[in-house]
Amino acid sequence: MQIRRFRPSDAEAVSELTCQVFDEHVAPAFEPEGILEMHDHLRPEAIAERAITHLTLVALVPEPESPPRVAGVIELRGEERVSMLFVSTPHMGRGIATELMARAEAASRAAGRATMTVHSSLNAEGFYRKLGFAPTDEPQKVLGFAYVPMERHLR
Repeated sequence: MQIRRFRPSDAEAVSELTCQVFDEHVAPAFEPEGILEMHDHLRPEAIAERAITHLTLVALVPEPESPPRVAGVIELRGEERVSMLFVSTPHMGRGIATELMARAEAASRAAGRATMTVHSSLNAEGFYRKLGFAPTDEPQKVLGFAYVPMERHLR
């Protein structure tokens, strides 16, 4: 596996991956308006535009007789807020999300941040707890988005 910064040429693959994983694993906890909003957020153009100001990393996995394929992505806003973390369904459970989080944490530390935050989807709360995140409030629902606000102290 290789992890590197997002490139504009990754936008289509990242959008396809994130939409597929969102629809399969996250959307069932969202209201229709939240699903529409998230699909807009996951358009290739939107991802590429945010990558200009956000740290966006992609995880690439080798493919037989093909170029490496995008298997995961993380987007870090303001050097401390995980605003997007997705791993393709066939690659879940292989440590990709954990490694992406480690790279994001290193970037947060390098920027002098003392905490990382995330609005975890309901199905990902256990993953973030394993990484040391703790809820900061009860589950929330805003514009059809269901999430748990969480935080991890880095120091």
